[in-house]
Amino acid sequence: MAPKTDANKDERNQTCKKCKSRVVSGVKCGICAAVFHPSCAKNSAYVKISDDIVKCCEKTYENQMDDEFEDALDFDELPKHFKYILRQKDIIIAELREKNEILKDQVKLYKTFSRLQLDDLEGDKQQVEKNKLDDKQCTPQNQVHAKNPNKQRTADQMPKMTNPNHTTKQKQIKQINTPDIRNADTDNSRKESEWNEVRIRQRKSSQRVPQVVGTNTQFPSIKVAPKKAFIYVSRLAPGTSAAEVCGLLKSKFPETTCQELDSKHPEFYTSFKVTVDLHNFNSALDANNWPSGCYVTRYFHRATTRQTPS
Repeated sequence: MAPKTDANKDERNQTCKKCKSRVVSGVKCGICAAVFHPSCAKNSAYVKISDDIVKCCEKTYENQMDDEFEDALDFDELPKHFKYILRQKDIIIAELREKNEILKDQVKLYKTFSRLQLDDLEGDKQQVEKNKLDDKQCTPQNQVHAKNPNKQRTADQMPKMTNPNHTTKQKQIKQINTPDIRNADTDNSRKESEWNEVRIRQRKSSQRVPQVVGTNTQFPSIKVAPKKAFIYVSRLAPGTSAAEVCGLLKSKFPETTCQELDSKHPEFYTSFKVTVDLHNFNSALDANNWPSGCYVTRYFHRATTRQTPS
């Protein structure tokens, strides 16, 4: 038997003459260079192997019968192939007909849309032309007053009066030449390229009066009132008096005063406004100076509303 040959570029594109499969590593006929698998060459009746040489081209009775048998097998498969082709042909034709109908509908819609769009453009164009004509007719030059038709006419368009009795005398106004009159607020000598100085007008409310704080200590007879701070005390039990609240801070801050406030719910709690000096405010807000659960914070006065005189 001929030795096995590795498939080169030509053999990779060839198929076995017996089984019609691609040959990767096979044997080749010494006469026609046909390629066989080693097993196919052994099992083929018309392939002769003598002196390690493969020969498949010699016509013998056995290989002629094999060729006729293979041709008969191929001929039996032809009707199946034809039936498959005919069946697929009908499916393809039906699908193409559906696509053709869809394409026709799309063409109709496109034509309808194009016609409508063209009509809209024509309508818009006519409307624009109409608006131009209307605007032209509404100009003051084209309007004629019903009672005074000569109102909008120029002097050249006025009819000439031939009757001297209808002429009227017009007062002749002498033109006054005032070259020396100049506006005090304008400066004509200023060049256009120069910058103009613009003053910002301030509101009267923004013009604050200066404030000072006295520093002279040579007036022992006159004393300055200390600044006060106010504390809001709430969540005390109903019935608590202002004297009791004032007594909480009186020992530490003798200037303490207390005022009871109107609570929203006097049946549940009582509120007070405590007044101390400003320098004692932080010390008075110490939590140790107040009962447990008592709410203490800075007292904020309501903004006063300006009342207009009646």
